[in-house]
Amino acid sequence: MLVMSTLLKVALGLLIGATICQLLGFACPYWVSWSYGNYGLWQYCRDGLGCSEGYGGGSMGAIRAFETIAFILLVIILILLLVHICASPNLQLVLASAICAFVAAGLIILGILIFVIDQTKHNLSWAFALCIIAAILALIGGILLIVDRRSHVIIVGGSSGGAVRTTRTTTTVTVARR
Repeated sequence: MLVMSTLLKVALGLLIGATICQLLGFACPYWVSWSYGNYGLWQYCRDGLGCSEGYGGGSMGAIRAFETIAFILLVIILILLLVHICASPNLQLVLASAICAFVAAGLIILGILIFVIDQTKHNLSWAFALCIIAAILALIGGILLIVDRRSHVIIVGGSSGGAVRTTRTTTTVTVARR
């Protein structure tokens, strides 16, 4: 049975949600819509005429790169947390996940800001909003991972010894052999 703190469970749920929102948001061609079509990072669609590959106006290459790297980081976070939970409970994995969550949120926000500056004359649509939600979820998930990591047992002191400080109530389970 896996034992996880409530904070870690909530953070994992938020980061799964962020990954799904980011995938849908950056893959769908609905970042901008207007009366005769819409476009996203990868496709330009005109009503009644279908979709064509890529819309290359402005700083689209940089925006695509930021959003793609953010998605890859979100997937890496999920892998790190699954390793932490299932195979190797290691607080360094939680720290690495938190750092990746902050970087992913920053990259998503950076891509969004560049897009907004570049595309101010059109109506932003729902896929764009999903990327904003992904950034918020990743940021909150990263904060919860930091709080969860800090609530574990911390050894304070040098090589001659140290004091143990705990900030979490733990339950000890004793298994008797027959």
